[in-house]
Amino acid sequence: MRKALSICYGQIVVFEGALENPFNSWSERSSAQGFAYRPGSVSFRVPDKDGMYSVNILTEPRREVAHTPPDIKIVVPFTVTSTCEFGSVIETYALPVSPGNYKLTAEIIVGIATIDLIFEKTNTSVLPIILAGPELPDGQVFFMNETPA
Repeated sequence: MRKALSICYGQIVVFEGALENPFNSWSERSSAQGFAYRPGSVSFRVPDKDGMYSVNILTEPRREVAHTPPDIKIVVPFTVTSTCEFGSVIETYALPVSPGNYKLTAEIIVGIATIDLIFEKTNTSVLPIILAGPELPDGQVFFMNETPA
């Protein structure tokens, strides 16, 4: 699935469809790690702030070897209990993702305005990790309990 998405306020959000307030606040800790997370909702910071992005939704791990390496690559756990959506402050879209536990990977390529959201179904625990992009300040652990915006 591919969608053109107008990014505003420098973020893209993935959330459970039934969540009343899907957007997250951005504390200093969330800003430092590049994502704002709470169960049922995760917002990823987009460095170019605002503009049109091509968003690709993948429900299996990437198979191709050669692709543009992302400027930002963040992995978080994500659970879908019913429906799931993604979007920005001005528009959201339903996702073709079935209920279950996922390893959600966000890959953001700034130069070509592309965001890949990769949902890998899993039966094991997923720990958050930054594979490319911002580095956590020394001594900071991932903050996984942000408040709704």
